[in-house]
Amino acid sequence: MIATARRVHGPDAAPLRPVPLIDVVRDIAVATETEQDRELIGLWYSFGCETLLGGPAGFPYDVDDLIAMTAVQDLRAVVRRTEALSLPDPPPTRTPWNPPTLRTSSRGGGSCRPCKE
Repeated sequence: MIATARRVHGPDAAPLRPVPLIDVVRDIAVATETEQDRELIGLWYSFGCETLLGGPAGFPYDVDDLIAMTAVQDLRAVVRRTEALSLPDPPPTRTPWNPPTLRTSSRGGGSCRPCKE
């Protein structure tokens, strides 16, 4: 990489670091909240703790660890504010990798009930 070859200086020279999926999903939910896309927020939340935090090594956290995580707190707050858990199940074609290109209603549709609030 250019950064490791020391050809770049300043903040761009920092080596890349892995970003936890929960941080990415939190950022998506926060950004999506402004668009009021409750379906997308609920869809990402529906992946649940094991997927968002566990990865291939399993799920190494207990409840106290989850409560202390800022990304988890932020994501849950968005889910509560938008009431994303109160939506019906999403259509089977809607996934984070296959979002709709046009909205047919301002209400959305959507889903998730992995964790009861």
